[in-house]
Amino acid sequence: MTQQEILALIVAERRRQDEKWGEQNHAPVKWLAILLEEAGEAAKAALENEYGLYVQELVQVAAVAVVAIESLCRQASWESEKEGDDEALNEGKAIPPKPKPPSIQIFKEHEKGPSPE
Repeated sequence: MTQQEILALIVAERRRQDEKWGEQNHAPVKWLAILLEEAGEAAKAALENEYGLYVQELVQVAAVAVVAIESLCRQASWESEKEGDDEALNEGKAIPPKPKPPSIQIFKEHEKGPSPE
C-alpha cells in the first residue's frame, strides 16, 4: 500500500467519523483517552496476528489524531474567549479580543528546536 493510499484511508475514516458523530469538540484529555483506546485496539489486533484489523485500527488511530488537532484549532479561539468573557464579566471589565487559533506555524517553530541562548 502506498503512502497516498494510506492517507486516502485516513481521510475516508475522518469522513465516516463526521457522518457518524458530527463535529466533535472534546477537551484534549478526552481526545487522548479516545486515541489511546484506539491504540489499545490496534495493539490487541497486532498481538492476535490480525493484521487486516491492525491496519484498520491504525487508520482509526491516525484519524482520531487528525480530528483531535481539528478540534483543538476550532476550540482555541472560543475557549479562550469564553474564559476571558467569564473573567471579564465577573470583574466588570471589557471582554478581551478573540485570539487566533493555532496554525501550521506552531509546528514549523517546533521543528526548529530551541532557540540558541
